[in-house]
Amino acid sequence: MKIFIGVFIFMFSLETSSQAIFSGEPVQVVGTMNGFNTSSSSNSTYRRLTVNSGNPIDGRGQWIKSYNVQATGGDFNPINMSGGGGGGFLFISGPSGNRFQNKWAFSGVGSAALNTINNISAFNSGDDMGLNMSTVGHYTFIFNDCGYTATNAKFYVCRTTNAPVNVSRSSFSLQSGGGANIGISTSATPSPEEKVFVTYRTLDANFENSGNTVVEASSSGTNWSASIGNQSIGAVVYYYIFTSTLSLSTLNSLSAIDLLLAALRYDDNNGSEFSYIASTLPVTFTSLTGTIRNGRANLNWNIADEHNVDRYEVEESANGRQFQSFIQVDAASRSSYQAIDAQLHTGANYYRVKAVDIDGKLTYSKIIRLDNNSAVDNDIRVYPNPSRGELNLGLNIPAGNYQIRLINSMGQTVYQQPLTHEGGSRSMQLGLPKLSSGVYQVEVRGGVQKYVRSIRID
Repeated sequence: MKIFIGVFIFMFSLETSSQAIFSGEPVQVVGTMNGFNTSSSSNSTYRRLTVNSGNPIDGRGQWIKSYNVQATGGDFNPINMSGGGGGGFLFISGPSGNRFQNKWAFSGVGSAALNTINNISAFNSGDDMGLNMSTVGHYTFIFNDCGYTATNAKFYVCRTTNAPVNVSRSSFSLQSGGGANIGISTSATPSPEEKVFVTYRTLDANFENSGNTVVEASSSGTNWSASIGNQSIGAVVYYYIFTSTLSLSTLNSLSAIDLLLAALRYDDNNGSEFSYIASTLPVTFTSLTGTIRNGRANLNWNIADEHNVDRYEVEESANGRQFQSFIQVDAASRSSYQAIDAQLHTGANYYRVKAVDIDGKLTYSKIIRLDNNSAVDNDIRVYPNPSRGELNLGLNIPAGNYQIRLINSMGQTVYQQPLTHEGGSRSMQLGLPKLSSGVYQVEVRGGVQKYVRSIRID
């Protein structure tokens, strides 16, 4: 009777575990390189891509592990493993008493290839897999959560000079014709081997199916951008962001499951993917120009394909980063518009135009800079600069009521006070609160008068 019950439980366990590798028994990457160490240092981490629940075996459920290979100070030393019995590495999973209870390997002696998708051909048989890890760097293994079988048992292994970076979407904007621009941030500058990509599809949200297109992001450092080309107007476009050591042409040639495995790091909106509806922009800006004459900036912008635009808001800035609207111009189905700014900053003046459609959709023009170098008697100065917390104002401005503001780099007002000025020259000291180090804008504004200066606080 006990034998019957034991057999029954064993069969039931296989039945319920067949959908994915049991999460209670870690999947480990072990081999000659780490002495087949089965401590927790060999554990991989389970993750899901383009799905936020369940244990899919179609490539969306994965196990990932990175090792730092260095001559000194790493997880282990560089090594070139040939494979075979005890001469390579393998993926294992099992209870604490027998971590080698399940293993995935090749059916014959062979080596895994770096920077490609490898197909495992044996479950609980076969030989250790060889791998050349003789170059120092970070080696990352991504193994498909295929369950207890060799079916769909695939893995991607790659090397990057430095640790893989985290990646996230930082901005999004529609483009005329149904395309889009995606802004991307990385936690650090990626290694030369690690490139940034966006993959998208319009058929549905199922990235485990065919029909995916990959585009590569450009730029440098930690700020990147990628463009999705024109799509059919009204189509729903789904996309996610990822990094990989594979080339763009290779990624676009992969099957759906292989493409999912090739994601070294990713942002898939917590498994829900990002999406947008392809549509036309309310307007296309073809130019924005301006000149300064007699203390005023004369601005002109030309547009094309004006659709459902409600108004244009002209925005100005003293530093090209924080903008504020100073005039609105109603849309009138014209190809060109004009505006005047009679309150110039001394020195640089930055402008852009924001189109607002009837649904609140925004489109921005490029930014232009106009320099106001006219000699004027009215002026302010701030000192000392840089400052260690104290701030003095030298004023030579017309009589009137003013508001003094100190604005940080985020555009936030951190200090303000009213000022009644009798005209002419005057010096005053501001009683500032304790402020963080950085560059601030000092603004003195009253009526049509506006004066802005920059100061660094150390």
